[in-house]
Amino acid sequence: MRLARLVLSFVLILSSAPLLNSQQSTVTPQRDPQALSVLGQSLLAMGSAGQAVQDSVANGTLTFSDGRNGTITLKSKGTDRFRNEARLPGDESLMIVVAGRGHVVQASQTRPLPIWMTSYLRPNHIPVLSRISDSAKPNTKVLYIGLEDVNGQLAHHVRLSNLPASGKRADLEEIISEFHVFVDAQTHLLVKTLSYDFSPVILENRTPVETYFSDYRSVSGVQVPFRITRYIRGTRDSEIVLTYIQFNVGLPDTDFQ
Repeated sequence: MRLARLVLSFVLILSSAPLLNSQQSTVTPQRDPQALSVLGQSLLAMGSAGQAVQDSVANGTLTFSDGRNGTITLKSKGTDRFRNEARLPGDESLMIVVAGRGHVVQASQTRPLPIWMTSYLRPNHIPVLSRISDSAKPNTKVLYIGLEDVNGQLAHHVRLSNLPASGKRADLEEIISEFHVFVDAQTHLLVKTLSYDFSPVILENRTPVETYFSDYRSVSGVQVPFRITRYIRGTRDSEIVLTYIQFNVGLPDTDFQ
């Protein structure tokens, strides 16, 4: 089950489908000019060629802090279709998400995922296509928090969240859409995110997950981090090291069914 949990939450993090019927929000989202400037510089630094990425396939190694290791394959199409396959000795897990809805397959059993766990998932291993790109959407709240130290380097801390569409509760949407990014003040590359693992039963029960991005390499004009390390509640949990990634390979829709 731990492997399924990793695949579920890695690419991490909570676009559509209402959660609960309620009053429609009419509040205008706060969009901090400084925060928007930081994210704009980051998107530019990570490659404008990202706009031409239609799909992707990435392979890598997956290592847990307890010494278990295996392989992982990450596939994406657009920004809302994912297929993530993790393989460890005696343990395989598959997660598929399409337009904010998804399921996990493990031991030949398929389990649907709650909408609040999948609504805001993006291909975060390709930062230019991650939640940062949501900053252009008018219903996205973008707040500048300040400069913070991330592994000895100053980074801009920006908080993202979303106002609900019609029929959604604003307080619930704020919880599931909260996402923090940390952008290196010198290189403008994404170096860290703060997101949350959500309880499949009570969404208010959430666990902080810090993800660190390093070893950036240019792939077809897009900056991609080849090392991605996760910490849960401040304790190192796992690491993915990419060995291969390719864009625009022509993935069939059947890969995401």
